[in-house]
Amino acid sequence: MFDTVKAYFQMTALVSDSLTDDKALERLGIKLYGNKFFLPHPFGYDNPAVYFDLDEREFWIETSIPKLLQGHNVFGSNRLQYLCLAVARLIYHHLGLLFTRRERQQIEDRRIGLGRADTTCSFRMASLGEVAATVESCWEQLRAEGREWATEGIDDFESVYNQKHSKRVAEKFYAKYVELMVKRHRIPDCVAQRELVLEYAKYLVRFEVTWRAPELRRLGLAYADQWTPQIVRQKIMERMDRLNLQGAIRERLAPKHLDNLNKGDLAFYDLWAQGSNLRPHRHYSPLKRARQNLLKHGVDIFRRPATGNDIALNELLTEENAYFVGPKALTRRGAIFGF
Repeated sequence: MFDTVKAYFQMTALVSDSLTDDKALERLGIKLYGNKFFLPHPFGYDNPAVYFDLDEREFWIETSIPKLLQGHNVFGSNRLQYLCLAVARLIYHHLGLLFTRRERQQIEDRRIGLGRADTTCSFRMASLGEVAATVESCWEQLRAEGREWATEGIDDFESVYNQKHSKRVAEKFYAKYVELMVKRHRIPDCVAQRELVLEYAKYLVRFEVTWRAPELRRLGLAYADQWTPQIVRQKIMERMDRLNLQGAIRERLAPKHLDNLNKGDLAFYDLWAQGSNLRPHRHYSPLKRARQNLLKHGVDIFRRPATGNDIALNELLTEENAYFVGPKALTRRGAIFGF
C-alpha cells in the first residue's frame, strides 16, 4: 500500500483564478501563508499544507494519503493514480471548485509527478512478543551486515531503520500497533471499523520503503500513473531481498550442521563460539565467505553467540505472508479506501 506521498499536480486556469481571487478566498475562510494554505483534515489529524506556484502553474501536497482518505494507515490501496486524484478532489472542494471530468483530464494529461512515495506491506505475527522479537532480529541482522541502521524504542525495539537519512531510498521495520498507541498516531473514534482495524494491527510488523525523487527518477517511477499494484509488490520484495535477512540465528550448531565445512569455516566458527567478535573484520574476504557458508546452517558469526531470538525471518517475512492491501474483512466493510 501507499502511505505518505508527495504529489505534484498541474494547476488549471480554474485553480489559478481561485487562488488569485481574494474575495472568494475570504468568503471561503481560506487564508494564504505565502505560497501555501492548509487543507482541513477530514479525520482531525494535523492539517496538511498545500503549496502552489502560480508561475510554474502547479500545486503539491505531502501527506499520508490513507489517513487523509480513510482515517488510518494500517492498511490501504496500491492504486496511486486513483488515490492522488481523490486528494485533488478534496483540494478542489476546499477551494469551492467542482472537480469535473475536464479538470481531472487536464491533470491526468500533464501527469501527477512524485517527489516521494512510501510503499508498505505488513506481516502478521503470532503474538506481541513475536512482533518485538522480529523487529529486534531485523536490527541484529542489519547490525551484523554493517549497514547504516538506527533504532527507536526504550524497553523493546519498536522501529528499526536502514539508511534513515538517505536522499534516495530508506527502509523501516516497526511494530505498527505500538506506533498507534502514540497520541499523534492514534486512530480517531470516527474511523470506520476502528476497533477491528486495531485488532488486526496488534500483531503486525510493518515494512516500509521510502522512495525519494532521485531514486524515483532512476527507476522510471516518477509519475503516479507508472505505479501499478504489481509494481508496488515487486519493488517492496526487491528491497526486502536486498537486506538478505537470513532467518534463525542459534547459539550453537548441532554437530550434524558442521558436516561439509572446510577447515577455514570451522576455524572461524570455533573463534566465534569461544566469544571472539568477528564483525569488525567483516570486510576480510575469507571471513565473508565463511560467514555465507555458515549462514546456510543457521548461524551468523557476525553476531554475538548469546544474543537475539530464534526468529526465522526468511520464513516469516515472505511475500506469501504479507498484506499488501489488507484483510478482505476490512475491504468488504469499507475500512479501506479505493482498494
